[in-house]
Amino acid sequence: MALNIVRSTGIPAIARANAVRAFSSSPAVSMAARAAAVGKTSTAAAEKKKADAAQLKEKAKAHAAKEKEKEKAKAAAAKEKEKVKAAAAKQKEKEKAKAAKQKEKEKGIVDAEKKKLADARAKEKATSVKEKEDRSTVKALLAAAPKRPATPYLVYFTEFWSTNKGTYKTAEGNYKNTAGGTTLTEAVKDASAKWLVMSEAEQAKYREAASDAAAKYARDYRRFYESLTPENLKLIAKVQGKEPAPPGGRRAAKLELRNRPGNPGKPSGAYFMFLKDKRAEIEAANPNWTGNERMLKLSRAAGDMWRNLPQADKDAYKEKNAVAKEAYDAWVKTQE
Repeated sequence: MALNIVRSTGIPAIARANAVRAFSSSPAVSMAARAAAVGKTSTAAAEKKKADAAQLKEKAKAHAAKEKEKEKAKAAAAKEKEKVKAAAAKQKEKEKAKAAKQKEKEKGIVDAEKKKLADARAKEKATSVKEKEDRSTVKALLAAAPKRPATPYLVYFTEFWSTNKGTYKTAEGNYKNTAGGTTLTEAVKDASAKWLVMSEAEQAKYREAASDAAAKYARDYRRFYESLTPENLKLIAKVQGKEPAPPGGRRAAKLELRNRPGNPGKPSGAYFMFLKDKRAEIEAANPNWTGNERMLKLSRAAGDMWRNLPQADKDAYKEKNAVAKEAYDAWVKTQE
């Protein structure tokens, strides 16, 4: 007890330690006191050991938790890595599929272009064959056309050449001159010179022969033209760019068409329909107009009336003209 008092007092640590040693070595201290002190010291050591063990356990627990977190983070990182890897693989497959689709599309475009080109070539070949057939048909049709008649001078030159061609033959037996040309040129010059000094009476027989040939040509050409069907004429126009001229020329053909029975007449326009309706009225109102002045004033007066005509009345004339044109175009088609 005395030892406990010494330990619990406010004596400095060094003094306490000396007092404890003195007390412990004192013969008066009992064995029980020393045993109690030793037991207390053992208890403190056990408590410390227990605390150290608990602390070590906590450290081990904290380390285990830290390792567990570490493993968890590592597993999460591995999982994220796998996720990224899977996403990359998926993207790669997607790109691969897209590339395959694009390749297929391009192949389809190429195949379509190839087919288009092949079709164009086949069409061109067919067109070429058809054009060749059309040209052959037109050539056969036009072979039946009579040859154009010679002019009076050509009739004369034919006779001149027939009579004098031996004169223009060279020593080699041909018609080539030393200048590299032909003696035919010389014959033309000689014949032309004689034709120019020939009298009207001397030229008369050649003019008559040419006139007879022209009359025969006109008869033969009419028969040839009338033998052609509308389909023949269209085919000739397709191949040559224009139809054969009708007998007497295109002007004669237009005149003949205009004079055919049943022709309703080609309308000349809304204004001229109006002029036709108003002409008598204008002339009656101006009886003093005469000669060229009359036509000029009539045109001016009609023009003024047309400009001042209400739009509804103008539209009526335009409609009337359109109906007349439609009727005329329909009639022309029946004459083809």
